[in-house]
Amino acid sequence: MTLRQLFWFSVLLIAVGESLFSSYSPEVSNSSLLPLKIALVGPMRLDRMSLSQPDTVDKGRVMRESVLLYEQQFNAQVKPNERPLQITVYNDRDSDDPEVLARLAEKIKKDGNIAVIGHRSSRVSKPAAREYAKLGIPMVGGSATASGITENNPWAFRVVPDNRLQAHMALRYFRSSGLFDTALNVAVLFSNDEYGVSMNQAFVERAGQLSRELNMTLSSYAVELPEDGEYSVKQARKMVDRLPAHSGINAIFLAVHDVEGRYLIKALRDNPNTAGLPVVASASIGKQGFAKYFSEILGVNSLPVDHYLDGVFALSPMIYDIAGQSAQNFSLAYYAAYGRRPDSSAASYFDAIHAVVSAAAGVQDNLPIAQQRITLRDSLAELDDPQRPIQGLSSDFFFDELGNVVRPLMVGQFSGERFISAPIQLGYDRGVLYKTHVVYTAIKVKEITDVSLEKNTFRAVFEVWFRGVGGIDIDSVSFVNSVDAEGLDERERVSEKFMQAPLGYTLNKAQVPITYKRYTAERTFLLTEQRGRGAFGEYIAAIEFRHNNLPRKNIIYATDFRGVDTNWGEGLEMDGWQLVQESAFQSSFVRETLGDPELLSASTKSRTSSLYSTVYLLKSRSFSLRGVIPPSLEKMIFQVSLLGWLLVAFVLSWLPLKRLLWLRSIVYAFILLTLEPLILAKSVEMLPMFHTSVISRSFDIAWWVLLAYTLAQGINNYIWDMLDRKARVLKSESALAATGIPTILRTLTSWFCFTLCGFGVIRFVFDMEITHLLATSGLLTFIAGLALQENLTDLFSGLILNIDKPFSIGDKITVNSEICGTVVNMSWRFTSLVTDDNEMIALPNSMLTSGTVGRPLEASLPSL
Repeated sequence: MTLRQLFWFSVLLIAVGESLFSSYSPEVSNSSLLPLKIALVGPMRLDRMSLSQPDTVDKGRVMRESVLLYEQQFNAQVKPNERPLQITVYNDRDSDDPEVLARLAEKIKKDGNIAVIGHRSSRVSKPAAREYAKLGIPMVGGSATASGITENNPWAFRVVPDNRLQAHMALRYFRSSGLFDTALNVAVLFSNDEYGVSMNQAFVERAGQLSRELNMTLSSYAVELPEDGEYSVKQARKMVDRLPAHSGINAIFLAVHDVEGRYLIKALRDNPNTAGLPVVASASIGKQGFAKYFSEILGVNSLPVDHYLDGVFALSPMIYDIAGQSAQNFSLAYYAAYGRRPDSSAASYFDAIHAVVSAAAGVQDNLPIAQQRITLRDSLAELDDPQRPIQGLSSDFFFDELGNVVRPLMVGQFSGERFISAPIQLGYDRGVLYKTHVVYTAIKVKEITDVSLEKNTFRAVFEVWFRGVGGIDIDSVSFVNSVDAEGLDERERVSEKFMQAPLGYTLNKAQVPITYKRYTAERTFLLTEQRGRGAFGEYIAAIEFRHNNLPRKNIIYATDFRGVDTNWGEGLEMDGWQLVQESAFQSSFVRETLGDPELLSASTKSRTSSLYSTVYLLKSRSFSLRGVIPPSLEKMIFQVSLLGWLLVAFVLSWLPLKRLLWLRSIVYAFILLTLEPLILAKSVEMLPMFHTSVISRSFDIAWWVLLAYTLAQGINNYIWDMLDRKARVLKSESALAATGIPTILRTLTSWFCFTLCGFGVIRFVFDMEITHLLATSGLLTFIAGLALQENLTDLFSGLILNIDKPFSIGDKITVNSEICGTVVNMSWRFTSLVTDDNEMIALPNSMLTSGTVGRPLEASLPSL
């Protein structure tokens, strides 16, 4: 093995080893600081080899997936001065045994964790919180809501509203939403455990405090939970049968877990005495996945899910259709990682780990672990300022003096198998209760024309509709990114309806006023380049609007999932572009004061509007190899391409270059295909947009150079070398070897290929006209052709003689009936003859191709 071969062999081994190590070893953080160790505790599996691997307990799986997703995202962008995150998963086996929890807490402490995220249920969280307090470990909960968890425990916090807040919100919703009878007789069904008992107690106490304002009668019924086994349909039916048939009950409040809640809802709907009653449930039921969970108890011949769940209201800390862009991004990332949509508990645990990491920003890694835990607990307690809240997925939040979260609590309703926002939401602003109208809306793009990359605009023909309750002006909107008319014109309205209709089950006798308006409009909007992807022909086409006058606290625009076809925008092609709908969501838009006295005196909440956005990905349909590799595979294919290049270089140390020309060009192409998006993605984060465009243009030039290189080498290897080999094989009897291809021909073809490459770069990369340049180069070529006319004529004549082969070395020929001799040598400019007088004559090849060449036949013609 030569030194060159040994070098390439060593480089190849190192590259393969590094690739395997990076594939099977955990990611190394960019930070040099010690990791921030946090324990995740719940009913789950401990095997964390794959993020998509399910847990034996479904609820623990949601905790695990959400927190590990946060860990992955955080460590992917951790800065050198930040501590990386290290999550350790522990299984509590859903046990509330103090001895089991004490041993688990000791292990968590011994492993060096400075905080705990968990546990799943109130039953387990309450005794566990006491064990962590004894050891000085702060705990942040994401689902347990019992009031006793944080009481008299300065080490316990939670990001989900507690039972007291849920009970107060449910009571307010019955009273102030306007969706229920003014005279209510509410039956509270509560589970006989810490969760249900504390919620029922808070509900009854708050009703007593508001007795002068409320026209409400309450009656509470305990749902007995079995000590062993799961709650059943039979037990739920017995519970519902206990409700007095003629007591005037006209509403149900479920203060139960989802496990028994699904059976109770089915029993309530199956019982004719309670089938039409409105139901408001606690946050344990207000989750996106509850409908699927409910369907598991239905038999083959049962009525569909929507028969049971339509009209069921539930409290929830997160409802995705009225949540902002952060929540939508989380939902997309969660779906990409696990193949299913997250529910509200997934968002709560994402907020829980975010609160811990935010509070731990000032915890130094060189402090003793015990001191780090104390510092973290103090930092969490200091997150109590409503002016400096933590930014959560659905809303900002902070902690009160007990460690309970202070954040808005939403109300949703089930529509089929979806959990969507209820048409009325309630909130408080400076202690004053306000009502928020949720307007269901959607935008259906019918056509996109006039896409202008120079002006960064596109023109869209679209339908937009609005549906809401109450008498508010739901369609007074402005398109914030429109370059022409901002509002909607009455002439564009194609449908308008005002009706009195029930929402699901009959909630009140008067029914609810519903307003519906639909428009067909055409506008020009601003086009946004997708950062780092503009070179691939990908742009963001968004249509955004907000209400002209009402702030977000009075009106929120939510996607109308009932009326939206999920296939809208899929594969829609027009005018050289393909339209793919990315997402539709609402976010916040804060109006600038611009010196307006009314706005200057208004609070930020009063100046914040609900901004509804429908975002499309606009992709060019022009043929291009760019972007054909999915972004998720770019890094892997780039590594494989580098290994392939090293392998080719290693093999070429034994084989001639021309043997693997096309293979090497293919490897170079894959390197360019994958390296470009990787570099552009990094440049977008680190460099201004101008530098990104320079990098993109450099890759454009590289593609043209690769094409010219491959074409020039192909002509050399597969035309000139082939002719050269044939010429050298032919030898005269006098041992005068034929000469090879002239170097000037090889040089001229290479220059020709790279000149075409230069013209392509000027025309297609820099978008400059090349007409004058072609005229100038044509003139230069004409002058050079005149100067080298005779030489070039002889060269191309030699090429013709090599291809047609009218004679060979050793043949006796006669030229123009004057010169006779035997061919002894053929070069690219001359053909050498030896006459009968033994005289060597060199004839220009042009004379042979333009004159008459005679050659005697080697055999007689066949007779006719």
